[in-house]
Formats: sequence, structure tokens, C-alpha cells
Amino acid sequence: MKFLHFSSRAILLAIAMCLSVMSQAQEFDVNGIFYYLTGDNTAAVTYPSYGTYSGTITIPSEVTATVYPMYEEPYETTVKVTAIGSYAFENCTGVTAVNLPNTITEISDGAFYGCTGLTGINLPNGLYYIGESAFSNSGLRSISIPESVYQLGWNVFYSCESLTEVTLPNSITSLLGTFRFCTALTTINIPSSVTLLNNTFAGCTSLKDITIPNSVTLITNQAFYNCDGLKDITCLSLTPARVSHSDCFYSVLDLYANTLLHVPAEAIDAYRNADVWKLFNNIIGFGENLPGDMNGDGEVNIADINAIISNILSSSQDLHYDINGDGEVNIADVTAIIDIILS
Repeated sequence: MKFLHFSSRAILLAIAMCLSVMSQAQEFDVNGIFYYLTGDNTAAVTYPSYGTYSGTITIPSEVTATVYPMYEEPYETTVKVTAIGSYAFENCTGVTAVNLPNTITEISDGAFYGCTGLTGINLPNGLYYIGESAFSNSGLRSISIPESVYQLGWNVFYSCESLTEVTLPNSITSLLGTFRFCTALTTINIPSSVTLLNNTFAGCTSLKDITIPNSVTLITNQAFYNCDGLKDITCLSLTPARVSHSDCFYSVLDLYANTLLHVPAEAIDAYRNADVWKLFNNIIGFGENLPGDMNGDGEVNIADINAIISNILSSSQDLHYDINGDGEVNIADVTAIIDIILS
């Protein structure tokens, strides 16, 4: 029989590690806010052991914790609050405001999931990570993410149906399901640091226009799926980003037929020959209007017919309305507009 031999130093080290892990797992509350120790000098906010959070929550930068080590007397120590723990405020629908200290560096997965009463939150400049579904299904109306944040987890703002204003930092490189089903979002600025759009805006039915920076090289997994209101897409890159599948721009209202795709003039042919991009019917250079769009609203419809008729009846004709290029503005141009509408 073979016996394992451990040195006294190894045994003492193992015991010390166990004691450290046990002490770090301790939970405690201060003024109604619950925490757990994450290290000798740090703590994170956690879900309450009883009751729920509500109203305005102000997280202090540091708290005094009572530590209960094994085989030793309890002692008090001051610890810095550096994180909002996973699901710390999950479904706390009564929380209306949260004030975070500058010591917070991480907001973990699901931290504010389902906080439907939370309409806004200040994010400190030292924050570097926001976890998966951190604000999903919350009542956020606006959010400004500081430049210190380098990573956003999957579905961070999933189904935030009241979210209308977002400021993103130039420090992130991917948007992964970030705004899925944010149905009130009408427009957003994608930072020039982003290289990947993955399921980013699926179900954003109110999104009207988007500019895709030249840093984006891959668009995948239904990035703009069912963005029914998307009327204008501007791509800044001379080289079309790779689009994984036509579903990236799928919509029951047919974005490929009805959305105007603006690209650099010298790159029009590149987009007309690129996979998926070539499915767009209306690819034009920067500053150009859709053919037949007389009033510049991004659509060709009855309003453009009315604009031509008004010009025909005016005392001085504007050749801007000469659709067929015959040097006159007359009923033939009205017919040309109708043909564009019906095509």
C-alpha cells in the first residue's frame, strides 16, 4: 500500500486557502444592502437574503464587515465595494434609481434583470465590464456607458422596451445581442472601434436609420432581423463587411426592396457584387437620393407624385422634377414616378 506524504507547510497552506475561501463567501448586510466578501478587502452587492430592494438605492464606496474566521475571534474590517454581483437586483421591480460609487468596476450577469421601475442609472468611470443580460427586461429609458468599459456581455439590454437614448464607448469591439427587442430605439451611433455585429438589433422595430462604421468586418446571426422600420443604412467602408446570411436583414416588410443603402460612390459596384449586399435594390452613393424621391424622405410614393404635379402647375418649373430627362416637367414625369412605385 502506497502512502502519500505531505509536508507541514503544504498542509498549512491548504488550510489557509480553505479559510480564505470560506471567509470570502460570507454574506452580511449594512443598512439594508446585502454584500458578500470577494477578497480580503473587497465586497460585492448581492441579492437580499430576505425581502427585496425598492426605491432609490445608494451603494457606498466602502462598508464595515464583520469577519468570522474559523478557530478565531470575529473581527471588523473595512472593505471596498467593487462589484454588483450576479442577479443582485433581479426582478426588484420597485427599484426606481441606483447610485453607484466610483469604486464599482464590474456589473455582473443579470445584475438588474427585470428591474422594470429602473429608468436610468449612473455608471462610474472606473467600470470596465458589464455582464450578460445585466439590464435585460428593465425599464431603462437612457444609458451612457463610460469609455472605461471594454466588454459588454450577451443581451445586455435585451427587451428594454423603453430605451431610446444610448451612448456607447469607443472601447468596445463587439455588440452581441446587445439591443435585441429594444422596440423604442430609433437611432444609435455605433463606435468606430466595433468590428462585429452579432444579433445586435434583432427585433428593433422602431430603428429608422443606422450608420455602420468601416471598422465593422462581420455582420452575423440576424443582426438586423425584423427591423421593420429601417429606412436608411449607411456603410462607410469601401470594402463591404462580410454578412453571414440573408437573414441578417430579414424583415416581413422586405428591407432589401425598401431600404436605401448608402455607400461610398467608388464602392457601389463592390456592394452590388458582394454576397447579401447585392440583394438590396437601392444602392446609391453618399448624398444621392433614391430615384424618384422628389421630397427626399427616403421613399417613393404619392407624396412625390404630388410634388411633381405642384411643380407642373407652378409658374416656373424646376428641372429637378424632370424624371425622364426630356428637358420638361410634365405628365410624362408623373407616369415615370408611377412606374417606379409599381416596379
